[in-house]
Amino acid sequence: MAARTILLNSFSSGMQEYLDERFTMNCGMLPKTMEKCLEDVKNLSDIQREEMVSGNYELVKKFTSESQSKLYDKFYAKILKY
Repeated sequence: MAARTILLNSFSSGMQEYLDERFTMNCGMLPKTMEKCLEDVKNLSDIQREEMVSGNYELVKKFTSESQSKLYDKFYAKILKY
């Protein structure tokens, strides 16, 4: 996403918290669904492609090293309380 490309994903467990289905192509995990996904990407208009790329790029901005380290700090603090 930071590379300003369209993101193809399988939306496997845990990824929903990081991805936005408006900007990410859900390709599933089967060859048939992956093939359809690639066809869908190929058929996107330039405007649709740019909207997806821009949307993903905005999502990436939330995940800086600083924000992620704060998240881990909170996580470890909770664990240490037990």
